[in-house]
Amino acid sequence: MKRAKETDNFPYGLSTVCYFEVDKTGAVSQVHHKNKSDRPKVLEAYQRAMNKTTVLYAVWP
Repeated sequence: MKRAKETDNFPYGLSTVCYFEVDKTGAVSQVHHKNKSDRPKVLEAYQRAMNKTTVLYAVWP
């Protein structure tokens, strides 16, 4: 598995991918990305992960 920062394909466009964000308190939230209007939220989550504020997971079957 590659880290998102190691690829130019982020965010992943597959409809089967689910994004989950975990903050430092352990709170888990889903990052929605089904529509183009969701893209800014995914990129915000990615930026938080790059700043090490949260951890962002991409999960697919």
